[in-house]
Formats: sequence, C-alpha cells, structure tokens
Amino acid sequence: DNRCLIIDGELKFFASAGLTSYNIPDGVTSIGSEAFYNCKALTSITIPDGVTEIGSEAFYNCKKLPKLDLSGWNTTSLSRAKEIFYGCSSLTEIDVSSWDISNLMTSAPTWYSKMFTGCSKLKTLYVKDNVAWWTERLKDCGVGGCKVIVK
Repeated sequence: DNRCLIIDGELKFFASAGLTSYNIPDGVTSIGSEAFYNCKALTSITIPDGVTEIGSEAFYNCKKLPKLDLSGWNTTSLSRAKEIFYGCSSLTEIDVSSWDISNLMTSAPTWYSKMFTGCSKLKTLYVKDNVAWWTERLKDCGVGGCKVIVK
C-alpha cells in the first residue's frame, strides 16, 4: 500500500488526506506513534489480532471515527499508548476488553492522563476488569455519561 510506511512490522505513518477507511494488513504487529494522526475523515479501521503495541497519539484527532475495536490487542505493555484517542470527538464506543492494565494501576499517570480528552460522545467503553479505575480515567479527561462494561 503506497499510502503508508511499514518497517519491521510497525506501521509508521499514514498519508491522511481524504482517508475514510483502512484495513491494517496482516503482519503488522505495531501501530506507531502518530500513525493516523489527524486522519480527520477516517470513519472505519480494521486492526488485525497480531497487533501487540500502539504508540502515543496513534488515532489523535480522528474526528469522524465512531467506533474502535482493540479487543484483539492482547498486551500488558501500554507504555507508548499516551493520548491514543485524544480528540476523537465522534467516538461513541471503544473496546479494550483484552487490555491488562494491572501493572499500570500503581504507576504514574503520564501515559493515560489525556487518553480520552475530546471524546465527548463516548458512551460505551468495554474493558476486561477494573471498572472503577477506567471510570476515573474517563472523569480525568472530562468524559461524562460513559458506561464502563466488563466484557
């Protein structure tokens, strides 16, 4: 695909002009920092189960993206996931039900402090566990009225 750069399994960046949908190819194991940064017209994205890492600001300002399913992303390392949904103002649903955040619950909040900022339409967040922790993260980002559901 000539619209993106993939090196050693990591999708590094994407040519965002006019992109409305994208299927990340099999073999990609990492979505790099700012990979879909400012893809303002993006309305759908398919992420293969092989992705194990997502970089900071990966979906930053994807203003038209209504849903994001990251349930296939089975990771315990979220160190690069800072602000990944920041500015996604149309997001109504996010599924992070495979994320294991137990090692982060006692760590400094630098990676998640602005994770949901600007996600004003977010109504449903599917999680693996730790509903209270996720609810606090939403509150930290000014997102109210979102149901956190264990899946």
